[in-house]
Amino acid sequence: MLTSLENKDDISKRVEDILTILRCEVDHTSDLHSIGVNTKLSATLYGLITNPIRGLVDTHRSSYHNLKKLVSQLTIAFFYTKSDLILKAFQQEQQNQLIYFIVLKNDTPDNRDVFFEFLYLYDELGIQDNLPVMIKFLPERVMDKANLKDEVILN
Repeated sequence: MLTSLENKDDISKRVEDILTILRCEVDHTSDLHSIGVNTKLSATLYGLITNPIRGLVDTHRSSYHNLKKLVSQLTIAFFYTKSDLILKAFQQEQQNQLIYFIVLKNDTPDNRDVFFEFLYLYDELGIQDNLPVMIKFLPERVMDKANLKDEVILN
């Protein structure tokens, strides 16, 4: 088990590693920019300088997209750990929320509680209002009639 001091040292090392990567990226971007070649970083900076409001909107949109992708991956990874309970799972992505339909192998309150616990933990992150995740349970008998297309492959 890591002590508090060891944990701080580990975090410090990670921060240093990230800063090293960023320094290399900035140096590379600066070298390319000096010869007239733009990278994503220099193009983003150019956008922030020439149209700051548009640049902030683009940054927000990109950050939101990345957060949504991360939350989706986290949710699907959780489903994978509970694949013994799931017959099928589907994802329905909407602009401002992630919706999952789950068909349980054995649809019982205890099995549903496993997923409600995940939603409770997600709510504790404090981003549920900005990026809602919904899990809906679907009876097997209506699964085909629901016309859900984006199946989550769990095995």
